[in-house]
Amino acid sequence: GTWKKLNVAEGAESGTITLLPGTKGLIYARGVDKAGNETGIIRTDLITIDNSAPLLIVPDDATDWTDVTTMKIKVKDEQSGIRSVTYHSDDPEQSGEVILSDTVDADGYREGTIMNLKDGQYLLDVVATNGAGETQTKKPRVMIDTVTPKLEVEGQTSKPQTSVTLD
Repeated sequence: GTWKKLNVAEGAESGTITLLPGTKGLIYARGVDKAGNETGIIRTDLITIDNSAPLLIVPDDATDWTDVTTMKIKVKDEQSGIRSVTYHSDDPEQSGEVILSDTVDADGYREGTIMNLKDGQYLLDVVATNGAGETQTKKPRVMIDTVTPKLEVEGQTSKPQTSVTLD
């Protein structure tokens, strides 16, 4: 590339450059004084300017009760990558980090599964955070019931019962 001149104020030791969102790469710098003397060249590590949130896909809000205590999610961030995906709810109180697969699907998404969700009807906050710290939060409604109902019969019947069907 080409060298761009950065004016540094008299007596200052540094200056500021502006990078546009989507910039990805290395920055090389050198110092040159008024007499033309140059420093050596230094460079940054790989940088990415990312001001966009990651993309997060969660299931639609539950409309029926289920005994399934897991939830599959998908997430991607094409600029700075995914730092973490977490979940939490206040009532019932639960939280954790979602372990993501190492494989990426054809659309660039990584999949994860939230495990051991608690019984109840509630909103579950799912938060994806990318490498730049940008987040996206989704709040799917969960309706989980894993408790087997109890059935008790009081009294005696005059005829023995061979089977009972409950709906």
